[in-house]
Amino acid sequence: MMKLRIFPILALCAAATSCLSLDPIEYIDAAGVVHDQNSAEVTLNGAYNALQQSEATFMLTMNYVSDNVVLANAQAVIVPEMTAAGPSGFDPIRGGGYNFFYVTTNQVNTLIDQLPGLKDELFTGDTKKQILGEAYFIRALTYFSLARTYGGVPVVLKPSDSAHSADGIKKSSYEA
Repeated sequence: MMKLRIFPILALCAAATSCLSLDPIEYIDAAGVVHDQNSAEVTLNGAYNALQQSEATFMLTMNYVSDNVVLANAQAVIVPEMTAAGPSGFDPIRGGGYNFFYVTTNQVNTLIDQLPGLKDELFTGDTKKQILGEAYFIRALTYFSLARTYGGVPVVLKPSDSAHSADGIKKSSYEA
């Protein structure tokens, strides 16, 4: 009787082992995300939402560093230095101040990359041109905010297709 109970447990463990040996997926392929007017408008709305988050973060960050604030974790720092890791200087996981800006940029880069290849018949009137123009504007506004805050930053003009797609992109110069 004991052997009959052990066999299903062993079979379940063997099945679970084969499921757990899958290779992890680094990214979701964005090819074909934008395929008509509706999907282009949804992608643009997502970019506006990301822009709203990045600009809200930017306003809070600038308000934070403009005050005479003493950080709880670094009592000697009165006005924290703005770095790529954020005001505290040690946020390697979330990307600090860059995170929201590059999420926004990646969304519009996907739209800018895929929209021109679609047939004009899929859009009503000049909607395709308007969506593309708004995407370019959002990207420009995002880089304006980045440059204003951090000076020279890496300018990524292609959508990310993996975690390492932006490796090796140098910082652009910035002159006020």
